[in-house]
Order: sequence, then C-alpha cells, then structure tokens
Amino acid sequence: LKSEEYIQKNFNGKYIILRPTGVYGTRETDYFVYFQTLNNHIDAFLGSVPQRLTFIYSKDLVDACILAAESEKTNKIYFVSDGNLYLDKDFSKITKDVLKKWTITMRFPLFIVKGIAYFLDFLGNVIGKQFTLNKDKYNILAARNWDCDITDLKNDLNFQPKYDLEKGVKEAIA
Repeated sequence: LKSEEYIQKNFNGKYIILRPTGVYGTRETDYFVYFQTLNNHIDAFLGSVPQRLTFIYSKDLVDACILAAESEKTNKIYFVSDGNLYLDKDFSKITKDVLKKWTITMRFPLFIVKGIAYFLDFLGNVIGKQFTLNKDKYNILAARNWDCDITDLKNDLNFQPKYDLEKGVKEAIA
C-alpha cells in the first residue's frame, strides 16, 4: 500500500499498478509448502468460515505485466487473477486430484494459528530467520474473501488468462 501511495503521489498519473492475487507456479515457495502438506496426506483448513480465493498462475502474471508495460493507459490500478473465484475446498480438491493423494482433514481455529504465527515471527526476529508462517502470512490466511474483479484488466489491456487453477496446478506440480 505504501508503494502504491508513493507511486500515485510521485508519478503524476503516469503509472499502472498491478495487484496480483494468489500467485503460484514453478519455483514459488508458499504454495509449494501447501502442496507438500497435501502430498503428506494432511489437508489443513484455517477457521470455521470457508475462504473465498482467487489465483493467478505465474506465466499469466508475466503476460499481464507485459500488457501493462506496453499499454498507453495510465493512472490505473488492476487486480490480476485468472478471473475465477474458488473456495478453499476447491483448491484442496484440485490439488489432491493432481497429486492423486488422499488426506486427513484438519481444521485449526484462527486464534491458534495467530498465536503460532506471532510466536514464529518473534522467534524469526531473534534468530534472524523468516518462517513461512508469520504475522503477514497470518493476515493473508485469516482473510475470508479474496474475490477480485478483473473486468477492467480484460477490457483495458485485453488480458486473457491462459491458466485456470486446475491447469496451473497441474503444470506447477509437474
């Protein structure tokens, strides 16, 4: 947010800001941890309310960046996703089907995850290491609705995602 505010203040309306949703793909590490967890037969859900999610495969994000760089549009902010809305259970099912894995479902209350995240953040500061689960990651995981509209991105930049979640997960896991 601070970066966006700086750009808006200092670039005199000559900018395009891209806000990618959950970015996954080859060599991405956060979703890789999730894939490993499912591969180890554990399907962990956080909180009691389903999470509404949007995703963008890394190759589609690169395409959006190129379209933005080549565009004559200015003073615009776009969300970037594949244009679909998924529930956390959809993401889980797609990934388990690709991995061909059965899992044991575990649901963790958010207050427990928050406590662990804050402790790991503190510990990471003490030992000079950042853990995958930290305060920032907790805030992302705790949010229940990541629904983002990409209509303007499609209309203004002619963005057409090539990967839905199933196709992208297959390629990322492969």
